[in-house]
Amino acid sequence: MPEPTELVVLVLLAACAGAIVAWPLLRPQPARPTADDRETLALRHRVALDGLRDVEADRRAGSLDEAAYAAARAEAEAIAADSLRALDSAAPAAPDGPRGSARRPLAAAAVVLGLAVVGGAFLPPPIGLANPTLDPRAGRIADAAARFAANNRDAQAISDLADAYAAGDTLPDQQRAAAALLLLINLQPQNASAYTRLATAYLRAGDDTDATSTLDSLAAVSPDSADLPFLRGLVARAKGDDAEARRQFERFLSLAPNDPRASMIRGLLAEASPSR
Repeated sequence: MPEPTELVVLVLLAACAGAIVAWPLLRPQPARPTADDRETLALRHRVALDGLRDVEADRRAGSLDEAAYAAARAEAEAIAADSLRALDSAAPAAPDGPRGSARRPLAAAAVVLGLAVVGGAFLPPPIGLANPTLDPRAGRIADAAARFAANNRDAQAISDLADAYAAGDTLPDQQRAAAALLLLINLQPQNASAYTRLATAYLRAGDDTDATSTLDSLAAVSPDSADLPFLRGLVARAKGDDAEARRQFERFLSLAPNDPRASMIRGLLAEASPSR
């Protein structure tokens, strides 16, 4: 059983998690947008992402000093975050989604879920989340989200939130991971790992353009990183550019022959080689 201090922390975390989960269900729901509205919001978000890429391009061209770059990047990221929130809110609801008064019982259930997710970490198996047969990702998301809600400049909380979302296998998971990583990069613009993870999230989301732009930024931060040719090879492969993929993969193997990913890359190169 937890100590009294642990119980206090548990209650606070559970309240935060419950509020985070329940708020979207309790707040007034705006009128659902039309398909044209969603297309407009998607275009606005794409323009915002283009603005981020322009800032990075200006930095690489040397037209921005560090102070100007930081200010321009923060402004561009704020615009991109706002446009992403607007686009997410415009997503069509599932046919059996909550409507009207049905949202309140579901919200109450969401609060209970928040309590279970956070409190479950303190319970022994097979009751709690310590049971290895249960997916602990929801607990990691709730915990990181609560820490981020308490301090929106907590880089570790943002990083943990990004990793928890990135572990998912859906497009929204990767989009949320990317959004968290953009916040992390805003706080830590020299964090090479954040750029690598962001490019990976974009790749998993099928966004080769933003993955390429992110890798260009990684090159400015860590030009000798083995992740650069590894991920550039994957981008080229996704685009069907086999020659470029081979060139990048061979460079990766020359930089990191003992990397755990090297055997996979050797296998890809072997598959791409013409049979004799």
